[in-house]
Amino acid sequence: PEETFTLSRGGCAMLKSDGFSVRFDSVSGDSRCPVNVQCMWAGRVDAIFTLMKDGEQKTVTLSAGDLGQGGNAVVRFRGERVHLDAVEPMTEEGKKIAQKDYRATVSVKK
Repeated sequence: PEETFTLSRGGCAMLKSDGFSVRFDSVSGDSRCPVNVQCMWAGRVDAIFTLMKDGEQKTVTLSAGDLGQGGNAVVRFRGERVHLDAVEPMTEEGKKIAQKDYRATVSVKK
């Protein structure tokens, strides 16, 4: 079964079934087109996560948005598949989003 979590920066979620956990560390890049602005490219957001299971951990970067210029929305680790579904809030013209305000939604399944 797939489980979905929405995490604030520094937030961690654990699968009860096997002790796998995912922590949202930060957003490393956000080039998404601002809301109500017409852009040639939709842009992309890159988020850093730490995955942990059975005493092993791995830091990964997952991306959401237009992945045509690179980035990966999915990673596999220790039998789990982690997918970055969304990062909020969306960008707005002239406003910088503070790291503490980002929320990432991820789906995890075997």
